[in-house]
Amino acid sequence: MTAALTLKIRGGWQLIKPFSLRSNLDVLLSWFRHSMRPCGVPDTMTTYHGAFPAWVALRLSPLLLIAALAGCASSPQVAEAPATRASDETARQAVAAAREMIGKPYRYAGDTPAGFDCSGLVRYSYGRAGISMPRATPAQRKATTLISARRLRPGDLLFFDQEGKKASHVGMYLGDGRFVHAPSTGGRVRTDSLSADYWKKHFVEARRV
Repeated sequence: MTAALTLKIRGGWQLIKPFSLRSNLDVLLSWFRHSMRPCGVPDTMTTYHGAFPAWVALRLSPLLLIAALAGCASSPQVAEAPATRASDETARQAVAAAREMIGKPYRYAGDTPAGFDCSGLVRYSYGRAGISMPRATPAQRKATTLISARRLRPGDLLFFDQEGKKASHVGMYLGDGRFVHAPSTGGRVRTDSLSADYWKKHFVEARRV
C-alpha cells in the first residue's frame, strides 16, 4: 500500500511521489503515540520525522492509517505440513512413542519428556517416528486429512472442542476406543476412552497424518 508524500512549500501542499506505508510505519506510529486526541483518530494526520528534512510532511486520512496497520497485522500465514504421510508402521511407531510418555507432566508449550501440552505430545511422538509435525493444534489440524471416525487406525489424531473453541485439544488414537493425550494444567499424559460422556460430547473430528 502507498500514500502520497507532500511537501509544504510557501504555505501550500504539493504532491511529490508515492511512498511505502510499510517502510514508513515507524513515522505513523510515532505520530500516533504523540498526537492521538481523546476522542480517537483526528481528521488529518500530519507529522514531521527526523528521517525527512524539516519541510517534508506526511498527511494521511484516518482510514488510510487503519488500513495500513491492518495490512501489517494480517500477513498471510502458511500452515506447515508433514514432509511425508504416515504409513501404518510409522503411525504405530508414533503411538509407541506416545505410550512411553504416559505419566509425564503437563507443561504449557512443552514438547519434550520434561513436560507436554496436547499438540507437543503429538509433535514429539511423530517426530520420534520420523515425521515433522507443526507445533500448534490448529496447524496440526490443517496439515492432516479428515477421515471418518469409523475408519480410525492407531496414530490418527482426534480433535476436541473445549471452552467453545473448535479443535482446541488434540489426542492420538491408540485403538480399542482409547486415546492418549496431555489433558490440562496440573495433569499428566494419560489415556482416556472416546466413549466417556465428556469426550464423546466434545469430540469434533478425526484426521490422519
